[in-house]
Amino acid sequence: MEFKIYDAARYGVSGSLNYVVFFVRYGFEHSGSSAKSGMLNESRRSYFTMLPPVNTDEFINYSDVTESTIEGWVKDLHGDNWGSFTSSIETDITNDLNSRTSSSPTTEIWWSSGSQSLSTELLASGSAFEIYNTPL
Repeated sequence: MEFKIYDAARYGVSGSLNYVVFFVRYGFEHSGSSAKSGMLNESRRSYFTMLPPVNTDEFINYSDVTESTIEGWVKDLHGDNWGSFTSSIETDITNDLNSRTSSSPTTEIWWSSGSQSLSTELLASGSAFEIYNTPL
């Protein structure tokens, strides 16, 4: 299972600081076999979080923010629950992929209020799925 940062939003100005990251969309992805040779089923879990206010001493300039920085912020927000949180997600993703090993290849995208199933074959054939004009 792979941890992914999908995007982050920043304020242009927040108090005396410029370009403060305040929102992160992140998730977990994994793939497994499908009924079609050479094509995998995929499963993704997406999450969104607001970051707490930052003071001048903790501030990291936006140009210095890395994926590792954002991953650290997300882990810090979960605190001691990070291990059980990710373990639960990994179990859900594994069960989802195991239930689809004999099905046509699909990508399942889950978030807190719903889910979407996309045909991996159609996406591989050149069809495009976009969110706000950003290819997925």
